Amino acid sequence: MATKAASTPRQPDNARSVSAKLEARIAQGELKSDARQRLAAAALDNLAHALKIKLNFRANFRHRLLNAIMSYGVGYGANHSANHSANYNAPPKNRTRSSGLYLYGGVGRGKTMLMDAFHQTVQESLGTHQSLTSRRHFVEFMADVHGTLANYRRDAAERRVLTRFAREFAARCRVLCLDEMIIDNVADAMMMSSLFTSLLKHGVVVVVTSNFAPEELYENGLQRARFLPFIKLLEAQLDVVKLDGAQDYRRPIEESPEELPEESLEESSSETWARGLSSKPASASARQKLGSTRGLGLNSTRWLAPPNRATRRQFFRTFRACCLMSPQRVSVGKIKMQLSGPAGMASFRQLCIRPRGAHDYLKLASRFSEVFIYGIPLLGDERIEWALRFRNLIDVLYDKEVSLFALAEAMPEHLISARHRDMSLERLRSRLAQMSRAPRLPAYDETDRVNA
Repeated sequence: MATKAASTPRQPDNARSVSAKLEARIAQGELKSDARQRLAAAALDNLAHALKIKLNFRANFRHRLLNAIMSYGVGYGANHSANHSANYNAPPKNRTRSSGLYLYGGVGRGKTMLMDAFHQTVQESLGTHQSLTSRRHFVEFMADVHGTLANYRRDAAERRVLTRFAREFAARCRVLCLDEMIIDNVADAMMMSSLFTSLLKHGVVVVVTSNFAPEELYENGLQRARFLPFIKLLEAQLDVVKLDGAQDYRRPIEESPEELPEESLEESSSETWARGLSSKPASASARQKLGSTRGLGLNSTRWLAPPNRATRRQFFRTFRACCLMSPQRVSVGKIKMQLSGPAGMASFRQLCIRPRGAHDYLKLASRFSEVFIYGIPLLGDERIEWALRFRNLIDVLYDKEVSLFALAEAMPEHLISARHRDMSLERLRSRLAQMSRAPRLPAYDETDRVNA
């Protein structure tokens, strides 16, 4: 499918435009100059400009209408109204289409960064009407959709639940930004066309990022013929822009990590270590050396592999260093975890081998600012379902800015089978690489031991 070229952007407030934000980050050395990013930013600026006209007109229409009625009286004639129609500042007829934009491309190319810049630009331009915008991760949005529809269906008289959802959503939100659209289950696939047709019909402007071109969504899925109208809707109603720059900003050149100290002790399983975790929080001196709860995100090793006596000790002691109180066993939704303050720990089995949905991961992300996961296996060909659940979990943690600490069989780049190199799992690898980058912890010595 041919990508629709971004035209030269209209002139929004320069300091607030997506293009200006992009150029500022390039000037600061955060990003490299990228022609494709500039084209995408230009397309988003065009949309922001058209959107500003559209939303400001709608927001001010009632106020201006009341003023006109009070000035001329309820019964002023059509001719008089026509003479003053210019006072309403209606949107020009020939302007950029403002139904939305679909931005897709490889992992780490800046799609989320550009969408967030667009969302910020729109909020800045709307001023007091910022509540009319919403920025959501696609997994989170669909979990809310399913929950809301379940409540609607309790009313036997309500048949067109998707139309009702779109109508009520549009009443409170006019701009919807969705990050990382992926369709991998039949329940979502069957409702997408009706849901987004209704949202667009009710005037919601939609901006979407994805790793997949529209025609690649839900590829080889069950009953895909019923999904095809959604693809046609995206291509007809949204400007489709491909972002395919060469730089993956989540994968800078990394230094080789130091080697973990060799251990001659007999290897124990991670499950055994977790069950034997001290019920006491770490001592003040141990926490000071390991770093505070928030500091761990900057000065600790976030990904340890493979599991052995040394890596297990480091992993569980790092968790214990986060413990501002004694760890407790709790259930977060269906997930059994150990928690202490803002830190939570669970096994991969609890999180991804047992059936879990987006709502489980959203509860977890809303509860903790640091999540420790142990027992992460190699995700070979026979474990594709585990890999897809792990992808959904990491998407949620990444979007909610939750720190990840992991004990796994291999480093992120070697964790997933090469046969699973589809774009969504490439995103998983890319995000794991970014989330796991950090300087290593200082070496432990016997004086820092905390009695179990």
